[in-house]
Amino acid sequence: MGLVSKFFRTQWKKDPENNFKNDKELVRACLRGNTFAQETLYRRFAPLLFGICLRYSSSTEEAEDLLHDLFLHIYTRLDKWKGKGSLSGWLRKVAVNFCLRWLQRHGRLKIDSFPKDEEGAEIDLPAEEPDIISELSAKELIEAIQKLPDGYRTVFNLYIVEGYSHKEIAEMLGISVNTSKSQLSRAKALLRKMLLKEKITRNV
Repeated sequence: MGLVSKFFRTQWKKDPENNFKNDKELVRACLRGNTFAQETLYRRFAPLLFGICLRYSSSTEEAEDLLHDLFLHIYTRLDKWKGKGSLSGWLRKVAVNFCLRWLQRHGRLKIDSFPKDEEGAEIDLPAEEPDIISELSAKELIEAIQKLPDGYRTVFNLYIVEGYSHKEIAEMLGISVNTSKSQLSRAKALLRKMLLKEKITRNV
């Protein structure tokens, strides 16, 4: 991912993670420019934040680049965490907001887009389809979510995974509550359609 430097890798054994008694001490050390503390922060929270990057990106490679940029962003904003609430919860919120801004900055957050077939016609999405989403492993679900259009994937993540309400999502993305609800409904339908098609293909 490019973030862990050769210095970190060669010096890590000299400064074990348990040298930092709690998150406040860890953050204070990071703010002082302590490279061991920065590496500790990375090792401790990279798995959690990488999972978020995976859900908002369209590929593993894109998620790795996103994680790299995210940690550079985090290191410049650690002073904003005042020790109220868990550090992991604060980092999670920072990561979600960073991913949203990244998508918007790259023109990827097109909420009014609808899935099209190879000929450019809008795909018909039945209202009811077999619920096979619950049968997936976490890895399979992430891979399926990555195939959704960016707008659908974003609303799906914010509502289903992050737990935001449609009102909160509407405010975050600058859309109406009804648009948020519609995007979620179509995201679920498209996701089920893709999964069902894959399941049928595997069984042929």
